[in-house]
Amino acid sequence: MKEYLSFNKSLFYLLEILVFLILTFFQQELDLEYKLNNDDILAKIGKDTFLDAYNKYRWIAFALVPLFVIIRVMYSATCLYVGNVFSDSSVEYGKIRNFTEYFNVALKSEIILFAHVFTVFTLSSWLGIENGKEIMQYTSLAALFDVDIMENWIMVFFTAMNIFELAYWFFMAKLLSQVHECSYWRSFKFVLTAYVPGFLIYIVAVMFLLLYLS
Repeated sequence: MKEYLSFNKSLFYLLEILVFLILTFFQQELDLEYKLNNDDILAKIGKDTFLDAYNKYRWIAFALVPLFVIIRVMYSATCLYVGNVFSDSSVEYGKIRNFTEYFNVALKSEIILFAHVFTVFTLSSWLGIENGKEIMQYTSLAALFDVDIMENWIMVFFTAMNIFELAYWFFMAKLLSQVHECSYWRSFKFVLTAYVPGFLIYIVAVMFLLLYLS
């Protein structure tokens, strides 16, 4: 893990952006094929109109990839840093770590997000978009509810609590155990008290935004 953490941050970020751009391209192509074969969608707006809009605005998704990644990393790093500042760091970890160390941990933890996106894309490719989404629902708390009758803003929380998010917490704790030079479970406790509250605040904010827009 020390070698992984020491990997150049800028290069790691660029590689991550490249991977997500490639996945975004193929995901768009998969989504395009699905919509072109869906008569209900094309009947409403027309095939030519749909293709014109698709070709005109598809670049936006590519432009948002670097922004999305850096915002997520900065948010996670900020949660960890603030949690460290307000915890009893002198007892737990010896000293207050700087923001750069937590940024590095948050950035390197993004490998779990890559695994999540790649899994969704693979399942959607093999099983079809609808079946792929259904399987992903069963890997989250959304499996406990009938998504057809639940409001979208309510389902945000339950879909966000999935096996990949939990894997993100555990992997982040593993990296933090190297940075803090402490036991794994002590670092996991730190993740629960520093990152998870920030994650829940983000989810609640998205829920309220969707509720407001609806």
